[in-house]
Amino acid sequence: GYFGAEGCFIRNPYNPAADRSVAGMDVPQTLTANVTYMLPFGKGRRFQTGNRVTDTVVGGWQINAITTLTSGTPYTISYSGDVANTGNNYQGVDLVGNPHLSHPTIAKWFNTAAFQAPAPYTYGKVGRNTMRSNWYRDLDLSLFRTFTLKRGQTEFRAEAFNLTNTAVWSAPNGTLNNATFGKVSGTASTQRELQLALKIHF
Repeated sequence: GYFGAEGCFIRNPYNPAADRSVAGMDVPQTLTANVTYMLPFGKGRRFQTGNRVTDTVVGGWQINAITTLTSGTPYTISYSGDVANTGNNYQGVDLVGNPHLSHPTIAKWFNTAAFQAPAPYTYGKVGRNTMRSNWYRDLDLSLFRTFTLKRGQTEFRAEAFNLTNTAVWSAPNGTLNNATFGKVSGTASTQRELQLALKIHF
């Protein structure tokens, strides 16, 4: 067997179609939604106090939100060892049960008992990229306000990336004979980040 692009492998060179599958970066469902909303406070808006100072402070604020939802990315269940006796130390496994769990956890992302090592001198029947990692979701929120000055404008921005601080788990260990088989050890997302910015136009 040999490796090709993006980590794919062909176990049986006489039957390359057995390892035909989606690309490692395949994401079949993606949704990105953007919302911009001018808050209804201040002079000329639905809610105003009639006080010039107060309306100036509470008016002119704009909220922007971006939500991203995607499918998980593919990963492969494999076996480390030359069971097929071909000189290739990376090969497939056999499926003997339902690999999916109704409530996966980072300690056990899939049913590890559903896979077993292939019989001697066989390649394993489970192809590459047959499993998917945790689906991705993210919400970014920002609050903007532009102040008009005598010689230009000043823009204030308060931004939150991954506002809900949602952890999106990375793919678990997919090597059958590894001690951490089925366990997740990292995230595909970043922790919540907050930042303030001031931009002056002159």
